Order: sequence, then structure tokens, then C-alpha cells
Amino acid sequence: MNEKTLLSRKHDRSFGHLDRNGTGFIERDDIIGLGERVLSAVGESTESPRGRELLDAFGEVWTVLVTACDHDTDDKLDAREYHIGMTWAFVQDTEGYDRIFHPAVKALIQLADTDGDGSLQPVEFRALQAAFGTPADEVDEAFAGLDRDGSGSLTVDELLRAARQFYTAPDDREPGNGLFGRI
Repeated sequence: MNEKTLLSRKHDRSFGHLDRNGTGFIERDDIIGLGERVLSAVGESTESPRGRELLDAFGEVWTVLVTACDHDTDDKLDAREYHIGMTWAFVQDTEGYDRIFHPAVKALIQLADTDGDGSLQPVEFRALQAAFGTPADEVDEAFAGLDRDGSGSLTVDELLRAARQFYTAPDDREPGNGLFGRI
């Protein structure tokens, strides 16, 4: 499998996480909407400090993407603009991933860890995946593929590594490619 095809397919999946209304565009409200779905799935208020942290981090991801890629300045991204933005801001610029995307992913995972034990149990992982719209019949398979040590849980570090692999890795052997189900 070549790099462009794999990254394109993963970016298509992540575009779908955001374009839940099927308009073919994502806007700031779509990214914030994903954050709100996650907060709802884990029982966290949008007004709590952790809720605000997540929504602010998602807002920062939007700002980077729209600034870099909204060439027609309509404050929305079509799939092509999104692919270009994700590649430019987070694949080619690894510091961009660390600076902008990593904090959003970390805040998201920490929220999903509802019992605060530093890892996600299958039930916590399922709630997070439901917010993203991962097909229910693929969630347990995704969990098993990421649980490389067979511990029955996924640590925050394991999930951060998987997210980086999902959004940036060209290698089809990376376990993180299955973070949101089959690609």
C-alpha cells in the first residue's frame, strides 16, 4: 500500500468524524461538535474546566487548519482542503502535531479515562469511539489491535502513540492505523 493512499483513506475517515451532517464541508462548529459529543459520551459538562480545555484545544486545531488551507476564505474546508491541511500541518510538520494536535488528543483521552486510572478500559474506549462514529462492530477489534501487551486496557501513552500513527503514519503496519476501525 502506498503512502498517499493510506494517509488519504485515514484522512477520509477523520473527515467523516467531523462532517456528521454530510454537507461535504467541515466548519469550526463541526470540530467543536465532535468535542461536545465526546464530552456527552463521558458525562462531562462543556462548562467544566476539563470540558473547556478540550473544546479550546479542538478550536486551536480548527484555527491551524483553516488558516493553512482555506484558500477560498469561506471559513469551511472541503475534503481536499482538509487533506492538504492535515498533511501540511501535522504530517509534514511534526512539530505542528506536537504543538497543536497532541494536546487535543491528550485532553480527549484523559476525559475518556472516566475512572482516572491512567488507561482506558473497553467500556471507556467504546464510549469514545461512539462519539467519533466508529462502526460499533469494529470497536472491539480496534481495541484488541491496539492492546499490544494483552493487558485488557490501553494506557494514555499507548493511545497517544496510536493517534499519532493514525493521523500521520504512512506505514500500513502501524497498529494505530486501526484506531477507528478498519481502514
